Amino acid sequence: MKTNHYLFFLILISLIFPYQIFAQRNFKETKKIDEAIFEAIYVVEIVDKKTISEQPQQRYILQVGKNYSIFKSYGSYKLDSMVSKMKDPESMAPEAAFALSLKHYGKPNFSVKNLKTKKYQEYDYLPLDHIYYEEQIPEIKYNLEEQTKEHLGLKCFKTTANFRGREWVIWYTPDIPISNGPWKLEGFPGMVVSATAKGDDGHYSVWIREIRKAKSPILLPVFPDANKMTREKYNQYQEDFALGKKVPFGISSDNVRPRPADKPHEVPYFQIELE
Repeated sequence: MKTNHYLFFLILISLIFPYQIFAQRNFKETKKIDEAIFEAIYVVEIVDKKTISEQPQQRYILQVGKNYSIFKSYGSYKLDSMVSKMKDPESMAPEAAFALSLKHYGKPNFSVKNLKTKKYQEYDYLPLDHIYYEEQIPEIKYNLEEQTKEHLGLKCFKTTANFRGREWVIWYTPDIPISNGPWKLEGFPGMVVSATAKGDDGHYSVWIREIRKAKSPILLPVFPDANKMTREKYNQYQEDFALGKKVPFGISSDNVRPRPADKPHEVPYFQIELE
């Protein structure tokens, strides 16, 4: 009877949360690449005007060390921590991983910056697909505005920028003298506190909800079968998945179904880079 309960639970979760199930389980280990000295919890909001479903706000964490920083969903952060403490990660009860994903909901992708070489890597794990690309951290040319505000007791300064086809409003604070932030947002005279990119197709917004000093490992999931792509192909693949052109049977398959351009996205998606 107990086995039947577990089977029912797994089937139910797989129907409701297929994305998290496929994505979270396809790695066997993590490796420590640095130790965080600072952490910030961000809220990420994606509004996709082309979608047929709603995208809830998600929690992400930025961990900053001396050599690396990583920006990942809070669910992935908690799961990676659990896996790193296990002698045999493959023995983890699936229901434990699923429950963790449900508790800390978030899209299971992450980006890594090498602060020494200025190399940027972005990973996503769609069902049965591990994809990534790398590039040098791009320079964001910004305009400093006169407007200021306070957020979490921090004095913040407004900047605007046009970066790869999107107009951005970015707030940073010199009260945290670390030139870093979520995604590729860095190069400002302080930590990025919030940022928004808008367009006729929706918007991407991110803002800090908690900051803390840290002394914790920065863990990188190990994906020996990850498919390296160009940035352009990576972005196109994500959009194809959102449009429903790619069914989740692996990048190596040619299982692509045609879909009219005027059809809505099947999953929420906002293309941050247009160029």
